[in-house]
Amino acid sequence: MAKVVTDSIYYQTIAELLRAEAYSEELTQKRYKPSEMAGGVTRVADENRESGMKMGETIGENRVLNAIKRCFEDRNYAPPDAVVDAYSLTNGAMLREYYKGRREGKQEEYDRFWDSYQQNGQRTDYYYAFRNPSVEQQVWTADNFEPKYSMSPTNLQQAFGLWTDGKVDFGALFTDRGLEFDTSNCVNFYQTWYDSIGIVRMPVIDTSKATNISRAFTMRNLVTFDKFIPPKTKVQNGINTAFNGCYALENIVVEGDILQDINFSYSSKLTHDSLMSILGALVNNTEGTTLTCTLGATNLAKLTDEEKAIATQKGWTLA
Repeated sequence: MAKVVTDSIYYQTIAELLRAEAYSEELTQKRYKPSEMAGGVTRVADENRESGMKMGETIGENRVLNAIKRCFEDRNYAPPDAVVDAYSLTNGAMLREYYKGRREGKQEEYDRFWDSYQQNGQRTDYYYAFRNPSVEQQVWTADNFEPKYSMSPTNLQQAFGLWTDGKVDFGALFTDRGLEFDTSNCVNFYQTWYDSIGIVRMPVIDTSKATNISRAFTMRNLVTFDKFIPPKTKVQNGINTAFNGCYALENIVVEGDILQDINFSYSSKLTHDSLMSILGALVNNTEGTTLTCTLGATNLAKLTDEEKAIATQKGWTLA
């Protein structure tokens, strides 16, 4: 059982932490604006987010609060309510209930958190829901991502961004719990797994109804993608950047038609079977427009002239 924190211990611990970590004034003075409370989830506007994101809907970053919380936990103290409250505000989840539940081991606390966070299994908008605040601040990991319900999202914008810990089989996070992760109705995949270097395997991801999959799968340590189902209509932002930065990708199955320019040049380790799956999915270009499948020199060298002709005979340019 965690020890109770008195006022003197509280301030002494924070003082020790600040001396040890030498946090800059910029970090300690960072401003956040709580903008929305819905379903028990607070979202925070970060004035420094890139343009194009909706103000008031992005989860902020607060490394100081995270470090303070860890500092108490390392000393076997329950983080004080003031710290947990602020931490909850920063990371967009009712973490007071969550950490209380983990400390006390009560199933009802687990249920209370996930019933609220997943809206009793009815939640479909997972905008930023499990995105980590930074590479250093790993709030969500394979060890504590324990959803109660299957997920059938319509919005996954940056939902799982910046997962950097471990070697994660993403599909197993659901199947090991007897749950499903069904993306067949999802329209927004913008940067869903952006820079999640801890993920090494992806399950079937259906983007058939997507309108945006820009940089959706930018995972530099991703090795295997069980199946990728492309959008069934041309999307405004294209799919050319969907696999940017996938340096380790070796295995991928593509099911369906690739309708727009696509780039796998970052993935120089692709197997021959993977390359053939990509070529086989290229749509017949009957419109006379220029369509380019960029594989890069290393991958092109793995193909015979006859195999390359699969693409060129469909009216595609290989690069």
